[in-house]
Amino acid sequence: MKIKTKLYASAILYIGLISLLAVLLLFFSFREKEELVKSELINEFAKGIAELSILTDEYIAYKETRMEQQWQWKYIALSEILEKPEELIELNIVRSAFESLNDSFSFLTTNYREMQELLRKNVPKEELERTILLEERVAARMRMETQKLITLSFDVAENSRQRVNAIQQRENLILLFLSISMILFVAVITVRIAGGITKCIDELIMGAERIGRGQLDYHIQVTAKDETAVLANTFNEMAKKIAGMIETEREVKVEERTKKLQEANIKLQELDRLKSMFIASMSHELRTPLNSIIGFTGIILQGMSGKITEDQRKELTMVKNSANHLLVLINDVIDVSKIEAGKVELVIEEFNLADLMQEVKDSFKIATDEKDLKLSLEMPERLIIKSDERRTKQVIMNLVSNAVKFTDRGEIEMKVKKKDERVKVSVADTGIGIKKENMEKLFKQFSRIYVEGKPVTEGTGLGLYLSKKIVDLLGGQIKAGSEFGKGSMFTFTFPLKYTEVKT
Repeated sequence: MKIKTKLYASAILYIGLISLLAVLLLFFSFREKEELVKSELINEFAKGIAELSILTDEYIAYKETRMEQQWQWKYIALSEILEKPEELIELNIVRSAFESLNDSFSFLTTNYREMQELLRKNVPKEELERTILLEERVAARMRMETQKLITLSFDVAENSRQRVNAIQQRENLILLFLSISMILFVAVITVRIAGGITKCIDELIMGAERIGRGQLDYHIQVTAKDETAVLANTFNEMAKKIAGMIETEREVKVEERTKKLQEANIKLQELDRLKSMFIASMSHELRTPLNSIIGFTGIILQGMSGKITEDQRKELTMVKNSANHLLVLINDVIDVSKIEAGKVELVIEEFNLADLMQEVKDSFKIATDEKDLKLSLEMPERLIIKSDERRTKQVIMNLVSNAVKFTDRGEIEMKVKKKDERVKVSVADTGIGIKKENMEKLFKQFSRIYVEGKPVTEGTGLGLYLSKKIVDLLGGQIKAGSEFGKGSMFTFTFPLKYTEVKT
């Protein structure tokens, strides 16, 4: 049912209830008026009987013709009240007494005339006394009847008054009950209609809010079959159309972005090709002269080209070391480029990790001896693993190299342990350590350790970054622990047998 129809029906119902209440009020007021009229007539009759009693006493006392006439007129007036017994049934109980009162008064007046006649005829005294005695008896009886009639009349009047009061109270209670019932009925109907409307409106508001938040697939559910259902369907259709428009716009944007990505990909492929060419060219162009420098300085230092002075030896040694350092830097940069381009090719083969660790230890003997450091190795005598030997050695060399750089006294410990199907390699030193705030950036590119705003040693800051990337490629994990001023320990684990890492 439509809201408009509900409101019209409610208005008609309210008007009908008000009309019914008005009819009942008219009906009750009419009945009350009738009862009041009856009560007034009964009161008037009771007062008339009292007046008739007074007239009776006056007539008995004075025997005047005027009083007789007044008595007759009052009696006739009271008789007219009793002419409609169907309307004044309550007065039926006094009807016979009232009629006998007229008989007694007629007898009294007749007896008085007879007595007057006897006086004129000079009848014997005994007969006159008998007539007087009879008159007194009739008068006494008439007084009694009149008093009884007065009592009955006032009792009827009191009963009538009480009945009117009872009717008024009953009608008031009925009207109060009907009024409260109508108010409650109207309130229930109003609440039901208002509740239904507000429930639908709340559903619309909630649905509109969810659609407004972007939930365009939300469908507003309205159980009513009125204007709110039409509005809900309109909202749903609007959301559906908006969703369609957004989807179309999204598809267009996806197409545009896909096209741009394809173009960017082509450019990136070209840049990658150029970078690969540059790396290959630089690898050849830089390494060739450096290898020549390293080779020739080595020949001169060995004395194969003749004797050299001590100063010349020192200077040539510096040249060779600088060339080796530069070669390491170039190799690091090239490795970073290859890793970022995803072009690192691992050479997986079986080898003895113990031999590799011993080679690393031996390669740092001169450096540790120069700084009076103890370099120890703890591991099984033979540990065959299947991995990339060159890359594994590169990681260990980087870790030991850093330990030597940052340790001025004490020792460096290299340990290798096998657990289940994994190998754990650790390098611990008693160097300067690393502050907590620097731990997070250890494995980032170009990360270097600073003390008081100055780098502790020279370097590119690529060693640990490369180490982490290589360990990731080998399917392992690397982590660091350190206490500033006491030393550091770097640990990496990797599979005993390499399995290809899926990316």
